Amino acid sequence: MKRVIGYSSMALTLAACQGTVLDVGPDDSGTTALQADSGSNQGTSGDNNGGCPAVPGPIAATGDFASLVGTWTGYAESYQFPSGSDAIVLSFSAPSGGSPSGTIVFGQGSPPPPPTDGDAGYFPNGTMGSSISTAIAEGFVYTVLSSSFDGSRLRLGVESRQPYSPWCALQTSYSWSANACTFGCLPNWAAMGSTSSSGTVTLDNPDGGPDLIVNSGKGMLCSDYTVCDCDPTSCTVRLDQPNWTFDMQFTSGHLDGSGVFGTGNNPYNVHLTGP
Repeated sequence: MKRVIGYSSMALTLAACQGTVLDVGPDDSGTTALQADSGSNQGTSGDNNGGCPAVPGPIAATGDFASLVGTWTGYAESYQFPSGSDAIVLSFSAPSGGSPSGTIVFGQGSPPPPPTDGDAGYFPNGTMGSSISTAIAEGFVYTVLSSSFDGSRLRLGVESRQPYSPWCALQTSYSWSANACTFGCLPNWAAMGSTSSSGTVTLDNPDGGPDLIVNSGKGMLCSDYTVCDCDPTSCTVRLDQPNWTFDMQFTSGHLDGSGVFGTGNNPYNVHLTGP
């Protein structure tokens, strides 16, 4: 079976490159082959990648958030997080002379533990498979991104991959194509191995040097679902183009509107009350 893996929309903007084709079908022995397109100038950070930009940071909020400062609590209609809760908590601060900032927490489950091993896979939302990068990590404090407020209408974004940021920070950046400024948290080499998160994958060095054996969970995150955005020196999660969005109307003590979030990217009515 062929699976076409493209970079996230954020990474596409950064790198403007083609997707990677992975063959995840089992061979006759039952071993799964992960066949990645070969990228030019493969290797660790430190290759000649001068002139490639760093991963962009978040976009500052716009508008006067004074009337929104505080904690807003409420729920999403007809939605249930894994814990059974439908709760959403949105908080804003606007320090004098500083930029407004906000956070949002989904559900009432326990937050994921921080990653401790960059060589192992990390699944803060507790899921594997196609929903890795879009499933909600209950209890995680997401950053409110690209927010704007005109006194009555509040719009904001959330990056679903943000829980992977501390894991990505533990990774080494590898050049996939210096000409296209494309990087990843593993070399873009052909690989073969287990699809179990506790198994291993061997990446075949095309230059004849030592192969690279990595944990399958890490291989999945770096090569299959590309949860990290890397530049010439490091890896992180890009926060300037969030993929979940909220559009809400403010009246005294109330925020009502809709949010598009979760694995299905479906809209849900959201109702919050605040200070």
